[in-house]
Amino acid sequence: MAVSIRSFPFAFALAVMALAAWGCADLDTPLGPIVRPQSQPRVVSIAPAAVTQGVAATVTVSGTGFLPEFSAFVGTAFRDTPDFPATQVRSVEFLGTTRLLLHLPGNLPAGLLTVTIINPDDGLARLARGLNVQRPSSKAAPDAAPNPEYAPFDS
Repeated sequence: MAVSIRSFPFAFALAVMALAAWGCADLDTPLGPIVRPQSQPRVVSIAPAAVTQGVAATVTVSGTGFLPEFSAFVGTAFRDTPDFPATQVRSVEFLGTTRLLLHLPGNLPAGLLTVTIINPDDGLARLARGLNVQRPSSKAAPDAAPNPEYAPFDS
């Protein structure tokens, strides 16, 4: 197969776009600029690390590099897809670059879930299996009051 000089500009542009996508270069393309995230957030811990299914809860996410206007997701993946459901946490509070509050809904599925923070510039941090949503414990039925009609006989 002979390489035509006409295909060189296309191949060169394709190579530059690939380098930009891999973070090796910044590039304006005909489809718009390829923008790499500038922030590099990191989730270190979640407290409390366990919540009860069916009960709304507030957790504190600690880490670094958080920005205001962040998005938070909780689920088996970092974003909601048909194969990997995730719940966007709608009620969030930015307490600073190292601390966030997430007000979790009570409808999260039970299990170990991934908590994902996405900054406005698409910088992404997640703590895989960092939140344990536990099924509610079944409480034992209280002892019934004694019924004198059915009291054991004295012998």
